[in-house]
Amino acid sequence: MAFIERTHCPVCKGSSAHQLLQMPMDSGLVWDFLTTYYAAAISADVLTGMQYILLQCETCQTIWQKQILDDATLNQLYDEWIDPDQSLIRKQKVSPESRSTLARQCAQIATLFTGTDIHVLDFGMGWGDWLKMAVAYGFHADGIETSERRIAYAREHCLNTVIPQDITLERYHFINAEQVFEHLPLPNETLSSCYQWLKPGGVVRISVPDGTHTARKIAAKKWSIAEATTHPLEHINAFTATSLRRMGKDCGFEVIPPPLKLPMVGANLGQIKSFIGVGIRDMMIRFHIGLRTAVWLRKPDKTAR
Repeated sequence: MAFIERTHCPVCKGSSAHQLLQMPMDSGLVWDFLTTYYAAAISADVLTGMQYILLQCETCQTIWQKQILDDATLNQLYDEWIDPDQSLIRKQKVSPESRSTLARQCAQIATLFTGTDIHVLDFGMGWGDWLKMAVAYGFHADGIETSERRIAYAREHCLNTVIPQDITLERYHFINAEQVFEHLPLPNETLSSCYQWLKPGGVVRISVPDGTHTARKIAAKKWSIAEATTHPLEHINAFTATSLRRMGKDCGFEVIPPPLKLPMVGANLGQIKSFIGVGIRDMMIRFHIGLRTAVWLRKPDKTAR
């Protein structure tokens, strides 16, 4: 059996949840989607008996997949079923606007901390795009990744990688977690580890797909198996802005607004659109206008009080 069952909400540990839907993984709609998405790299035998079950927590409203792949099969998913060569090719085609976004995020970090000795961690670094930008900004930058192929690529490009067991307490000023927590079997425990790794006053930034309307779409039969928020096997947690902030507070963090740092803007239409869009998004997060599933969390600095 290549899967395990989660019996409690991975965010708030609540035991009361209602089922939104259930389908077999190894046949029908889900299987057709998986074989297309992974280009037939996945075997039905691996998923025999596994069910695609979406539950919604009664306490925090997080939606989560009940049955998930075990650790060994998860490694197989990210290193084999997802074609690493094609994944790298897509990353190498990143747009100038995307690079501008990475630069803006690093500029935001620079406004949070004084001095030049800033230590940052990219949790779930992928192919290291964010890490490269952090190094370019002069930060002491480390990356965490489970994929051996991506770790090897990072080292080939002189990027520093670490494993959780080797991270000392209060090592980092800032931790970046871009599109990571939706993949984690134990997001609450992982965020607690981030708390331990941060210096007092340190900040973690989490951004995930928005699951605010998922339950409503399922009930209205407007949901699709291809929805990114609830991607079978990969996106095993679907957060709302409220559940994301709650998880942060449960782990001892305080929610802070993101520093206002607009991107560089030129005559290019794409840059102008990026300038306007980024400014609007940051203002929405800062003043809680609408629901954004991106959150900045600060570890309290008790010595400063």
